[in-house]
Parts: sequence; structure tokens; C-alpha cells
Amino acid sequence: MKKIVIVLSSLQGGGAEKVALTLYQGFASCPGVECHVVCLENVIDHRLPENIHLHILDLPKRNFLTAAFYKQWQARKIDNYILENIGMPDLVLSNLTNVDKLMKFSRLPVWHIIHNTTSVEYLSGKSVREATGIRKKLESIYKNHPVTCVSKGVMDDLKKNFSIQQPVRYIYNPVDVNAIEKLSYDDADKDLIDSYGDYIIHVGTFKEQKNHELLIKAYALSDVREKLVLLGRAKGAVFDRVMNLIEQLGLQDKVVYCDFKSNPYPFMRRAKLFVLSSFYEGFPCVLLEAVALGVPVVSTDCPSGPNELFGEEYRHCLSPVNDAKALAANIRKALANPKHYTVPLRDEFRLESVVAQYMALIDDAGKDR
Repeated sequence: MKKIVIVLSSLQGGGAEKVALTLYQGFASCPGVECHVVCLENVIDHRLPENIHLHILDLPKRNFLTAAFYKQWQARKIDNYILENIGMPDLVLSNLTNVDKLMKFSRLPVWHIIHNTTSVEYLSGKSVREATGIRKKLESIYKNHPVTCVSKGVMDDLKKNFSIQQPVRYIYNPVDVNAIEKLSYDDADKDLIDSYGDYIIHVGTFKEQKNHELLIKAYALSDVREKLVLLGRAKGAVFDRVMNLIEQLGLQDKVVYCDFKSNPYPFMRRAKLFVLSSFYEGFPCVLLEAVALGVPVVSTDCPSGPNELFGEEYRHCLSPVNDAKALAANIRKALANPKHYTVPLRDEFRLESVVAQYMALIDDAGKDR
């Protein structure tokens, strides 16, 4: 029996957390594989798979006695918990930087998963001095265990901008087509969705990365009749700026905000168009899921992921980053010719293919270490 452990801070409503749960379901369906999810905080927004092996750790807090070796201590606690309650794992997948800072000290067979374009996320807008310090800190996190990235673009960025001595490869984020198709026909929100009439949709937390302000400006310029639905958790100042922009542009009757949904797929399936407006991504799950549901899509050509998902044949679905006129033009074109903007899903993004690549990490462990 092979044992795989996925470690995260929590299961809050983000893309990396959704990827982890999708991978869990893929591993759990494999004969001879036992998968566990270990969270460091008891925050759960996503729908959980049935009979999930979920562990919530209550780690000791930092104090003046432990401050000097706090991360090492936390890593030892995580290791000991896994060994005592799960057994020796064949593979541990560490997700997101806060967890990676701890798991770099782990003595277990860890692979770090990089979910975003690292140089853009951490170095943009920084002075040379600031960037040098951040670069050294990040390089120190990934010096002990190998790394897998969620797209080739993320991998290329990491190799170009950081000195990583451990093996680095990429494995795409997966989509479980059967699962999301089934969920997309859930009618719990049918009345709400019906009230929108025809609409285009954006799904994503309100944060700088997602560039909602570009989306609103492009939507205003597009002058289409369909409403715009913004589905995602509101976050402070970014949400306030977006709401103010909607009011300034007189779009209050055409732009609809809907809070985070653990099942966004009925909203996505009914949309006339899915729009991604991000400054940067790693490999955007919601865009992949829209493609899997057969929804027409347009996106900014942001680093990284959308261009790999679309391929050369569908590059017309992309517009330059932060170019409202170009995105507006693509919105109009996609609504006028939806078939031309409906991207076929390639097999390499399906859950079965992605799980097989992760399982190969176990077989390759001896070669890479």
C-alpha cells in the first residue's frame, strides 16, 4: 500500500486548495494507494470528498523559548504526527509558501508544489536590494527537497529567476471532468442563476492578482447586453475599489456580485462566456474547468498557464495583460462566435493523466535524490 500525504495551511476557498482536493480524489481512486490531507488550520470552505482522510493539526504557537528554531520545531511536529498517525509516506506534497517554509525542514520524502509564477508574485515592484533579499529567502526554502510546478511557464520562470539546486519539473493542475459535470447540474442555486438572464462570468477571489478593475473597464468598453457576474470571496480594499469603479462607470444594473460558492459549476455551465483578467497565474483551475465544461473562454495572456491551456490553435482567445480595449474586443467576438472560442480539453489536463505523473514521482524518487 503506497501512502501519499498532501499538506496545506487550510482548505480555504482558493485554487491551490481545490487542486489538492482534486488530487486527493484522484489518488484515492487508485488501487493500492492511501491518501491523506493534513491541514495546519481548521478552515474549510470547499466541499470535501466523501470519507476523506483529513487531519487538522493543532501546532504549538511561537513563544520566546521556541522563536529561534520555530520552523524546525513545527516541521518535526508535522513529521512526527504523520509517522504516528498515518505511517511512513511514499510521497508528501507540500503546497504554498507558508507550508513550504516549514516542510523544507521535513525528513520525509517531500515534493514542493509551486502554484504561481514566482518572480511576478514576489519580485514585481521591488527594488534591486529588496528583490535580492527575497530571492535568497525563496532559494533557501527550496534547497532541501525537489520541486514540481503547475505549468511549464511556472517552471521556466523559477529556473530563470532563482538558483534552485534540487530537481525541478512541471505537472499540470488536473481537472476531474466527470465530477464537475455532475456538480454543474446541481439545481440548489437555480433560481438565483435564472435571475441573471444571459451573463458572462468571472470566478476568483478579489485580490490584486486577478485584476478585476481591468475586467470592469473591458466590460464597460465591450457594451454587450449580457450581464457580468463576479463570483468570489470579497477581500478588503480590492473589493471596495472594484465596487467603486462599477458605480463610477454606471454599471450597477449590469454587474452582479455573488459571494464564494463551494460549487461554482452551475454558474459556470450556464454562462455565455468565461473571462479571466489576471496579471499573473500559475495554471488557473477555473479557466481549465470552464474549458472542461465546454464554456467559451477569453483570457489575458498572463504568465503562466492560459497560453499552455489554449495552445497555438486558440491563441485568439488571449489578449495582452492590462489592455482593456483588447479584452473588450475579445469579449464581443466570443459572444458573437462562441464556437470559435470554445477550446477542446486535451487529455494531459485530465485527472487520470496528472495522477499518473505524480505517482511516477514515487518511482523516480531514488533517481532524483
